Amino acid sequence: MSIDAGAGSRISGLARSVPQGPARQLAVVSALDALGSGAFLTASVSIYVERLAVPAGQVGIGLSLAGTAALFSGVWLGHLSDRVGPRRLLLVLNTVLAIAFGLLPLVRGFWGFLLAIGVITMAQSGVNPSRSALSYHVLDAGSRVRLQAVQRALFNLGFAAGTALAGIVLEWGGEAGFIALTACNVLSYVGGWALVRRLPDPRPDASVSGSKHGAVQAALADLPFLRFVGLSAVLMLSESIFYVGFPLWIVSVADAPPGLAAGVFLINTAMVVLLQVRVGRGSDEPAAAARFMRRAVVALGAAGLTMAAGAGLRGTAAAVPIVVAAVLVTLAEMWNSAAGWKVLFTYPPAERQGTYQGVYGLGVSAQMIVGPVVVGSLLIPFGGAGWLCVGLVVLALLPMTSMLVAKVSGGQAPSTAETERPAATEAAS
Repeated sequence: MSIDAGAGSRISGLARSVPQGPARQLAVVSALDALGSGAFLTASVSIYVERLAVPAGQVGIGLSLAGTAALFSGVWLGHLSDRVGPRRLLLVLNTVLAIAFGLLPLVRGFWGFLLAIGVITMAQSGVNPSRSALSYHVLDAGSRVRLQAVQRALFNLGFAAGTALAGIVLEWGGEAGFIALTACNVLSYVGGWALVRRLPDPRPDASVSGSKHGAVQAALADLPFLRFVGLSAVLMLSESIFYVGFPLWIVSVADAPPGLAAGVFLINTAMVVLLQVRVGRGSDEPAAAARFMRRAVVALGAAGLTMAAGAGLRGTAAAVPIVVAAVLVTLAEMWNSAAGWKVLFTYPPAERQGTYQGVYGLGVSAQMIVGPVVVGSLLIPFGGAGWLCVGLVVLALLPMTSMLVAKVSGGQAPSTAETERPAATEAAS
């Protein structure tokens, strides 16, 4: 069986494990998104430089500018999903993304690239808040967190399949390969659009439809939730450790076999695919979020200490602490994700799901901006001392973890009507 066939079989099996109806349709949407994204992103930089004629230095500038814009657009698109309905917005975003990727082969030069990548990145920033809000509205409370776990497993597996597909297509080279990868991404959004179109259409709450900025301001002023987002963002450093820390350490410090970098990614993908659903079990319990988060803190802290202990090893011997740390970092990633889903599906009121999902996305975006800088400037130059610092700082969060999570798992944020009532009273007086 080929790599792609095996991955496709596993994707199909995971999707079938979800009950028929909205849950399965949302799971398949996630798989399609991952397959298209994995195929395109693997070759995206070479596409921008070789096919769109954008200088390599300007590609980084364009991606940074687009990422900065997406940092803010995610919150507002999440709020818009509350106002117009998450299904409707998701249909619009899939349409925009399909058109944008479809027109990408016509783009040439930096300014066209900046416009295209800006539209794509900002539209993508609204997909996860809208999809999660839609999951909240069309699924029963007992299946929401499990579906998110399945979606994450499907995304990792689908992304790996898309990456493998891109490797095969790139062997063709030339314009045909570029068109094939772009078409794959376009079709993934078209397929997602067709599936979302068949889902129930939750109607937005009238109080949200009539409000403009109050819900966003209230969510951004919700200090207990922002503290939880900050804690979760710190633990999301696991992604930067995987994508930046481990590869740089393997190549530039440990002098380990270069293939170990691919092995580390394989460990991460396999663990998420096989264990993410199991790790999220017990999510219906009131104290589940705090338990998941404590485990994530311990796992990430232990990974830092493991790397610090093995910092002096070189060559093949260095593989042992790296593999152990990779397992621990992946566990931290999965537990942190499970805690986030639990809080996001229980703390925000129903009419603010998209808004709070968007605010949570600020932590994701912040980690993507700050994480690589922290990892690159701390772990590589300072070696074992840097890993030790990361481990101890993360473990220092353990005593306050339960308290921070308890504030957003023991109740619910005020509803739109409750937060807007004081403002209306002041205006009337």
